[in-house]
Amino acid sequence: MSTAVAMNTSHDATGSSTGKYYASKIAELRE
Repeated sequence: MSTAVAMNTSHDATGSSTGKYYASKIAELRE
């Protein structure tokens, strides 16, 4: 589910950079 959120964020109007930021933060939490 967290991965889906990261994907949606990357496609958000804010830009892919924001999506990558949250994706990296989620990756840290999952480890």
